[in-house]
Amino acid sequence: MFLPDGRLRRYVDKGLLVTSMVEADQFQPASIDLTLSRSFRTQRGSHFNQNSPFYMDSHQFLLGSTEEEILMPDDCMGFVVGRSSWARKGLGVEVAGLVDPGFRGQLTLEMFNLTDEPLLLTPGSRICQMAVAMLVRAADRPYGSDDHWGSYQGQMGATPSVL
Repeated sequence: MFLPDGRLRRYVDKGLLVTSMVEADQFQPASIDLTLSRSFRTQRGSHFNQNSPFYMDSHQFLLGSTEEEILMPDDCMGFVVGRSSWARKGLGVEVAGLVDPGFRGQLTLEMFNLTDEPLLLTPGSRICQMAVAMLVRAADRPYGSDDHWGSYQGQMGATPSVL
């Protein structure tokens, strides 16, 4: 069962889903819009912080992250997808969009400019959305638990692969 906007609001208000302030208009009927942080990594691994708008080169791949820190309850899982307004501009966001029960941290976003033109990215803009599904019961081995080591547990900013 996916959580509707009212339940998502209650989870956020109780500090059970997102640590930072979420504006009322970030809630969609069955998802939450998440914003782009200022942390980025290039495909070659260079890390940079960008506080102002900048152009992402055509066909460029970048790692970014959400400004919001996610606190996924042990009885829920999240699904992150790009927003249609960005997809219509040619930006692919989030290829690996599953948020496991128990995950804590900012979400790293895999972003690819699919166009032949540069795309203007602005830290703080709504870049993706997260839908949350309730599990039938809490996970036996949530992400980051003692017997399920979580490679990305607690990540902050654009985090490269650990493989």
